[in-house]
Amino acid sequence: MIRVLELLTGKYVLPIRKNGTSSIEAFAKSNKIKWLFNEQVEKIEHITVFIRKPRERFVSGVHSFIEFERRKNNLLHYDTMLFCIENHQVKNEHFLPQFFSLVELAKYFNGTVDIKDVGELYGWIPNKNKPAIPEINPMQTKKILNINYPSLKYDEILYQLYLDKNIKIQTLVKEIEDAMS
Repeated sequence: MIRVLELLTGKYVLPIRKNGTSSIEAFAKSNKIKWLFNEQVEKIEHITVFIRKPRERFVSGVHSFIEFERRKNNLLHYDTMLFCIENHQVKNEHFLPQFFSLVELAKYFNGTVDIKDVGELYGWIPNKNKPAIPEINPMQTKKILNINYPSLKYDEILYQLYLDKNIKIQTLVKEIEDAMS
């Protein structure tokens, strides 16, 4: 499911997990901004997408995912979860490539996307919300960085070649998919 909102007048945003989504959701809720879903996005001409450095986001996303899962089952072992993630036995939007959200967006949207660094989001909205999970420690960071996750290459291309670019969504998706083949 695609969710887009008009964050500021005439400025639409596609939230991507671990790229300020908690802040965007809190801002939308406090300002009573309504979400647009799937087919409702077709009429929009331009959407801003805030992205994050791939490895940084991956580390944060894996850690967040594991901590959220441990809330449900405190017997889950951190290293076992890392093994399952590396072997693609577990997938979650907190750490799957940002590019995959753009592929989903392209199913409903034919306009242009403006690719911005997530740091610019906080020039749009005042709040900076974080999920209430334990802070990551250096050992956890090191273990996550050691995960072999080839799909991150999609985000490396996205971040290196398309940051601060305004491009048709279909063109962006095709060019990155072509680069990966």
